[in-house]
Amino acid sequence: MSARAEVESRVSIYMEQYSMKINVEAWVMIDMADKLIYPAGSEYATVLAESINALKSAGSKITPVAQLENLDDVVNAIEDEQAVAFKEKAVEYSDQQ
Repeated sequence: MSARAEVESRVSIYMEQYSMKINVEAWVMIDMADKLIYPAGSEYATVLAESINALKSAGSKITPVAQLENLDDVVNAIEDEQAVAFKEKAVEYSDQQ
């Protein structure tokens, strides 16, 4: 085997190993988002919504602007995370075909 062929072979092996590591890390990140981040965000959104509703039901004349903005941000982030997870699962499905 020539030196050039050996180098090309090693590059191919290293690239395959790198690709496998990146894929594993990506799936771990998706799993963490599904099991930790999304539930925590949902719980926080629930707490914010309950806080806003408690103020309204108590007859408060103060509009909870900060809570409403935070709730909007959290809900948008959760929706974005769900969209990313859906795209990742679609890519996984297409790779299996």
